[in-house]
Amino acid sequence: MRLGLASIHRDVPRPGALGRLRWLWLGVGLSTVVGCRDRSRATPVGPPPAAATAPRTDPTPSPPATSGETGDASAATTTETRASGTTASLRGLSVPGIDIVWASGTAGTYVRSQDGGRTWRVGVVAGAEALDFRDVHAFDADHALLMSAGSPARIYQTADGGATWQLHHHDDRPEIFLNCMAFWDHRHGVIVGDPIDGAFVVLRTEDGGTTWRSATAPPQALEGEAGFAASGTCVCTGAPTHAWFGTGGAIARVWRSTDFGNRWTPSTTPMAASPTSGVFSLAFTPDQHGIAVGGDFKQVHRAVDNLAVSPDGGLTWTRSPGPGLSGFREAVAPRPGPVGGEIWSVGPSGADVSYDSGRSWRPIPDGPQAHAIAFAPDGSKAYAVGGEGGVTVITFPSHRSR
Repeated sequence: MRLGLASIHRDVPRPGALGRLRWLWLGVGLSTVVGCRDRSRATPVGPPPAAATAPRTDPTPSPPATSGETGDASAATTTETRASGTTASLRGLSVPGIDIVWASGTAGTYVRSQDGGRTWRVGVVAGAEALDFRDVHAFDADHALLMSAGSPARIYQTADGGATWQLHHHDDRPEIFLNCMAFWDHRHGVIVGDPIDGAFVVLRTEDGGTTWRSATAPPQALEGEAGFAASGTCVCTGAPTHAWFGTGGAIARVWRSTDFGNRWTPSTTPMAASPTSGVFSLAFTPDQHGIAVGGDFKQVHRAVDNLAVSPDGGLTWTRSPGPGLSGFREAVAPRPGPVGGEIWSVGPSGADVSYDSGRSWRPIPDGPQAHAIAFAPDGSKAYAVGGEGGVTVITFPSHRSR
């Protein structure tokens, strides 16, 4: 959907069949970026004064105690607010390594850190100053892709850490609106966009993002059904060739593919559906347990019909049996590690955590108010990004028993 959330919500209806639905949440601050304006090279941005980055130990809810586990709240996380060097609204987030982080956002902005968020390089893609990069996918510190939302649609690729960017896909149709991007591996990826002529836009790549082709059997949307470009996580992938994407508007559904995103089948969820509500983010655990989060972005503290879980790889969806999320949520992410089941979800009103694959949730006191969250591959850190260039780094005790 043509949605954007910086620090202020704005309802800006536009004409067309899905005009009001797709132009809610128009992002603000599109012309303001603090940091490098050198189109060929980014500038390192150091951390703010020590007082602004002093870590705090948060009373993150401990998991229930089991045999061999203490469940002691002293095993708390450490949370630090970092200065990214930009005031752009950041929604795209990718963490290919423990200390390697990419984020993207408004005004053609991307940021990259190679030291766990202590310092950042800020850049603006040449010729893309008016674009809103709602998603980024990084393979490592040098190789990454940026996806813009809205028209014109653009997909850029870098192989040198952002020093230069190559345009690999463009679409100037007025109706085009890409929402989210995900990859299975270094070659296979998928992008999902809002419907055009009744069918969702689905782009697929088999060469790491150099070329993109439309799915041969694009899913047919119901009238008024569309996606949300909130955190780049309305689509997710799973082994071996599975993918899922969520929708809202006329109906809150999850679409499922088993062939690298070429053919899709839908399942209905019990989540609220309206022009301002639906499925905003999806995640699946390695055992194919699915979690869908969202709600109504106009009521960020409302905690009703904003969560669904799937026990069977997305074939069916039900309400969570335990306590749910504490508000509207834009992103959900499982924490990797030797013990599964820990899931985090964030939104503009705060964050929640689950220790049982999303069946029950607890609010995190002073949790990050963010648009997106992602974990390092080993689960030792999480990064959250949001409006005004906000970045939060969450460090966990080293592989503690959960």
